[in-house]
Parts: sequence; C-alpha cells; structure tokens
Amino acid sequence: MRKLIIIFAIIVNIFGISACKKSGACDVNKPLDDLPWLKEMVEGLEKKKKMKRPHHVKIYQCNYRDGIGFLEDPCIECPDMGYWLRNCEGEVLCIMWGLDGNPCAEYNIDFKKKKLIYKSKYIL
Repeated sequence: MRKLIIIFAIIVNIFGISACKKSGACDVNKPLDDLPWLKEMVEGLEKKKKMKRPHHVKIYQCNYRDGIGFLEDPCIECPDMGYWLRNCEGEVLCIMWGLDGNPCAEYNIDFKKKKLIYKSKYIL
C-alpha cells in the first residue's frame, strides 16, 4: 500500500509540474528577447525610429488577473490614449482609452507594480 501511495504522489507531482510549465508562458527572464511577438513589435518600432517616423511608445510588464501581461502605452504625452493590455501570446485583451474610464477593470491590472521594459525615443 505504501508503494502505491508513493507512486501516486510521484504521478501527481509530474502532472503538477507540467501544468505549471504550460500556464507559465511568460516565465521568461528577458521578455523583449524571449517572446517573439514582443521582440518583433520592438524591432518594428526601432525601424520606424531610424526612418525618422518614430512612435513615442512605452511597454510595461505587469501582473493582472490571469498572470503576467504587458501594457502598451501607444502614445506617451497623449493623455487620452490609455493602454492596450496584452497577454503572453501578444493577444490584445482590452483597450483602455483615457476618456472611457477603465473598461479593463475586470482584468485587475496592478498598475502600481508595472515595470517599464521598453521606451522608444524621438531622434529628431
């Protein structure tokens, strides 16, 4: 009976570990390098900057209801632009415009602990 319990515990641990890996899509140390969609987005912004058509963008890593996400501020100095919340796969979950209040409230975004991971700069 004891061997059966040990085997059962091992199986439960194996499935538990694999479930954590699947749900931890953002378990990356360097999201700008490790998440292809985010890397591509930043590379596109850098190309526009070199072509003298820069966008004034900030990207933050944040925590929200379902785990780790990313807030894109598509226009710094445009108070009515708000944020785009993206999940780890790059899907836009909601768009929060400055004048619309907070339509993203259901996602429980922790704005106090957001971490700046990218900021484009004008080079004009």
